Amino acid sequence: MNSYVLGFQEIDKTKLMVIGAKGANLGELSGIECIRVPEGFCVTTEAFKKIIGQTPELNTLLDQLSLLSVGDREKISEISARFAVLSKTLNDVQALVKYANNKNIADNLRDIFPNPYTEQDAINFLTAATEENEKQCLFAIDIKGEAIGGIGISLKDDIHRKSTEIGYWLAEPYWSKGIITAAIRRKGDCNAK
Repeated sequence: MNSYVLGFQEIDKTKLMVIGAKGANLGELSGIECIRVPEGFCVTTEAFKKIIGQTPELNTLLDQLSLLSVGDREKISEISARFAVLSKTLNDVQALVKYANNKNIADNLRDIFPNPYTEQDAINFLTAATEENEKQCLFAIDIKGEAIGGIGISLKDDIHRKSTEIGYWLAEPYWSKGIITAAIRRKGDCNAK
C-alpha cells in the first residue's frame, strides 16, 4: 500500500498522528487474536490534507456547513449530497490516472488530452465534470465502481450552433466491448437539455 493508505496490520497506537484515533483503534483491535476484525485499511491524515489542498470545493462546503443550524435540514442535505459526489469523484482520481496514462489512448485523441496523464489532470477532469456548464457535459465512465474512461459532449456555437461534438476515451482493457456505444446512448440526452 502507498503512503496514503495503511492496512490494519500496519497500524497500532504509535500511528495515532498518521491515521487518527479511530484508525489507530481499528489497527490495535485487528492485532488481538480473539477479536475478529475484517481485513481493511485506513486513509492517512496526509492523504486527507492533500485532498483538502487540491480540492478547494471541500473547504467551501465545510464553510457553508459551519454557518448552518441543526434546523436547516434541507440545506444540510443539499450540501451533504455535494460531499457524496465529491467523495466519489476523488476516489476516481487514481483509477483515471491508471487507465488514462496510456500513449495508445492519447494517440487517438485531440492534442488537448494530456500525456502523460497525471493526478492533477484527473482532478481537473473530475472537477469540470461536477460543475454546471450550459455548453459542455463531462462524464466519467464507471464499471464496478471504478472510473475507466470519460465522455465529453460539447454544444457548438455561432454557425455550428446546431452541432454537437462528442469525444470519449476508454481504458484499453475495455476496448471493443460496446461500452462507449452504450454510454453515449445513455448520456446522449445531455445535448437535448
